[in-house]
Amino acid sequence: MEHIPFFLLLFLLRHSLCDAVCRDAEGIQGGEVVYPKIRTNGSVLEYRCPPNSYAHPVSWRVCQSSGKWSPLRNAFESAQRPSCISE
Repeated sequence: MEHIPFFLLLFLLRHSLCDAVCRDAEGIQGGEVVYPKIRTNGSVLEYRCPPNSYAHPVSWRVCQSSGKWSPLRNAFESAQRPSCISE
């Protein structure tokens, strides 16, 4: 069995940890989700709602290095699931 050089192993491990991919299984009640082409750390998904309504509690979320989208909360409240709310 051939040995992998230590620096190459570290590079591969670091690369795989930093580039976790966020899932594309998010949804929003009454609207749609627009995903970025690449769903890695720092990319942003957008929630879109019909006219005269808005996404609650947030209209976008950021993919974190953990491979999870940022929490569903704003400065005042949080939610288990996003939804479109009529104005």
